[in-house]
Amino acid sequence: MKPPDSRIDWSVSKPVRVNIGSVAQVRGAQTILIVEDEDAVRGLMHEILRGLGYRVQVARDGAEALALSQRHPDPIDLLLTDLIMPGMDGRELAARLQAARPGMHVLFMSGYAEPPLPEDVLLQKPVTPDVIARKVAAVLRRSTPGRRSAALAG
Repeated sequence: MKPPDSRIDWSVSKPVRVNIGSVAQVRGAQTILIVEDEDAVRGLMHEILRGLGYRVQVARDGAEALALSQRHPDPIDLLLTDLIMPGMDGRELAARLQAARPGMHVLFMSGYAEPPLPEDVLLQKPVTPDVIARKVAAVLRRSTPGRRSAALAG
């Protein structure tokens, strides 16, 4: 289990509603797979990205994400995954999914500095809906062939 992030209380007692009108005017139609073991964070990311027009799939952990990917016949354009999760961490998950889906982009999220990653592949939680919208759109616009990682410095 993750140690608590002292900067924000991610616990939610009722559904979270995000005012998408306040988010950067960025829209998309691509498919995003969110993998996050914390229900509140996963729900918030889903709400933000779905509200921006993306097709969103969600998984609680790496095993669930791999199973979902095997059942999903269409492309998955972006893997947005927590870095530190029980069982399989985000790096291992990304490597396994990219082996099967080589054109898929990857964004890592973490509420910790450990393990260290370059700023260009890490979205540091907590993050605002506007930053999420802008960074996801920027990453999906990239056309670099092969394995793709996103610049997610705040």
